[in-house]
Amino acid sequence: MGKLDMSSEANAFMNLVGKTATLAPTGCGGNSVRVVPMMSAKSVLYSKVSGATCGVRMPSGMAALSAANIATIKTWIDTGAGM
Repeated sequence: MGKLDMSSEANAFMNLVGKTATLAPTGCGGNSVRVVPMMSAKSVLYSKVSGATCGVRMPSGMAALSAANIATIKTWIDTGAGM
């Protein structure tokens, strides 16, 4: 599922920021954009790693990310997601 190319910072940015999730996630408050710069609350990525009701928590089949890693993702999104 997903299979996004995250092999470099440029590829990760291109596949996440402003891109619509290919599979419409359920329970994401109608949001379907992977990363909305400056808006973690509207970003599917943040919803999925933070454990908000948004389908299966990421990373699927693995232990949840640490609170520090989730906070890093939130901060990255809320400060513009590298834009």
